[in-house]
Amino acid sequence: MENKIYKDYITNMLRDFKASNPLRFHMPGHKGNFSHPVLNLEYDVTELSKTDDLYLPEGAIEKSESQAAKFYNTKNTIFSPFGATSCIFTMLGIYKAISGKKLLIDRTSHKSVFNALGALNLDFEYIYPDLISDFSIYDTLSINNIKESYTHDIGGILITSPNYYGITCDLKEISDFCKEKDILLMVDNSHGSHFFFNEQKELHPLTFGVDFCVDSLHKTLPVSTGGALLHCNLDIEKSFIKKTMGVFYSSSPSYPIMSSIDSGLCYMFNEGEKLYKNFSKTLLDFKKRIKEKGLRIFEGDNFDNYKILINLSDFGLSGHDFSKIMNENNIFCEMSDEENILLMVSPFNRAEDFDLFIDFLDKNLPENKTFSSHSPTLYEKREKKLSLHDCLFKSFEVIDIKNAEGKICKDMIYNYPPGIPIILPGEIIDKNVIEILTKKGYNEITIIK
Repeated sequence: MENKIYKDYITNMLRDFKASNPLRFHMPGHKGNFSHPVLNLEYDVTELSKTDDLYLPEGAIEKSESQAAKFYNTKNTIFSPFGATSCIFTMLGIYKAISGKKLLIDRTSHKSVFNALGALNLDFEYIYPDLISDFSIYDTLSINNIKESYTHDIGGILITSPNYYGITCDLKEISDFCKEKDILLMVDNSHGSHFFFNEQKELHPLTFGVDFCVDSLHKTLPVSTGGALLHCNLDIEKSFIKKTMGVFYSSSPSYPIMSSIDSGLCYMFNEGEKLYKNFSKTLLDFKKRIKEKGLRIFEGDNFDNYKILINLSDFGLSGHDFSKIMNENNIFCEMSDEENILLMVSPFNRAEDFDLFIDFLDKNLPENKTFSSHSPTLYEKREKKLSLHDCLFKSFEVIDIKNAEGKICKDMIYNYPPGIPIILPGEIIDKNVIEILTKKGYNEITIIK
């Protein structure tokens, strides 16, 4: 690449527009003059001749997206201020248009995948990953999971890598299999955007030339909430990708979020490698100090170095209960489950964050271990009576959950985080579902009439 310096075109466009002191007889209503206690609305603008258009880009947005595609080595990289959900809807919308064949879907996918499948009326089959018993969490999909589920009517596979816990798939094997079968490979990499810039770059799906990849930048990089990318390596027109996104999402995108994508990528492509190298000793020391407290943390070659999954069962503790104690001390983890808490760390954490957390452990971990085990929420195969799409338009009623066995579920009910559905619309409510939801405090459930 001739030019190795990444430039923030959108951010400079907004600065130039503000500096020109424009007369703003256009949306939005604050005109850049309302003093907001948190937001700087001076840079919040709309589509004008000087600010470019997300869906028909010709200026700074076009330059930024084209530059990103070059740096990521993709055929097209599309900015989205609407989060990874918008990229998933767009990706599956394109898939429906160019293939429309049955999909294989990771059953532990994020709820947005199932919402898109229902809205688009796509035919699909689930693949169920294996359980990692000593942490009571689900693994990612293996090539064996996929081979066991593959049939000749499959046109594509959508997998999540890394999953919410930070475990990645063997994308080399899966990608080779998809090429052999001539089917599309789509990867929800929402939690792995940072891989591209650090020592784990080989875990990023683009390393293996996948057909589509979703990067939810804001989760792990210095980008505002909502900032995401859709990478596409198919020979299709960029305008088609834009038009598909425009079907689902607002014609009034947030320019500050797009600027955040632009500036965040600019910083990471220019400084990211050095940033992570300088952080490595701090991270290793933090993990060592956690383990010295007698806690088990999940580790492995295919695991995200910047997620710290801490198992508390050896101390007889529930992750949910321990998370509440953390919150009471103004410490907030990314998520908790029956046995674990999950910390997400980055080079942008303050140095004192790590000392304060270790001090918290000193004060709140029991002195002696009292081993216990918990039952993880199981994302089991459930009988399906109606498609996701059909359930969107069926009448419904709310009933006591005790009377729900054998009924058809209307709503998607999920653990959030990580946003994995326990039961989906159209599936039969069984005793296992009732037991899980009752433990979670559900008294009622919505069913199809």
